[in-house]
Amino acid sequence: MGRVHAVHEGPAARATLPFVAIGPLGVSDWGTKDRAGAEVLARVTWTAPDGPGDGLVGARIAAAVAGMRGVQDGWELVSARLLRSRGEHDKTGRWVQAFEVRVRCLVL
Repeated sequence: MGRVHAVHEGPAARATLPFVAIGPLGVSDWGTKDRAGAEVLARVTWTAPDGPGDGLVGARIAAAVAGMRGVQDGWELVSARLLRSRGEHDKTGRWVQAFEVRVRCLVL
């Protein structure tokens, strides 16, 4: 394992396993003394046919989150942190691992 077939924004109803889905948990005001911003909580979910495999996907997601930086659409992403990860088998037997991520952005 270590690869995914697709990355979806929101729930992936009929996706080929394994896949990653990204969805928001919430947005709140955040900033510094002189700049307005936002804190975004997001969930990155990896779904696989059986179990966690060799752990490469989880490690790659954690590394991607740690390296997130950039500027887009008037926002500067200043920090991204993996808050927690939890994996379990769902009622159909698929492996579902959720990563909760906190991203902080400032208005340019």
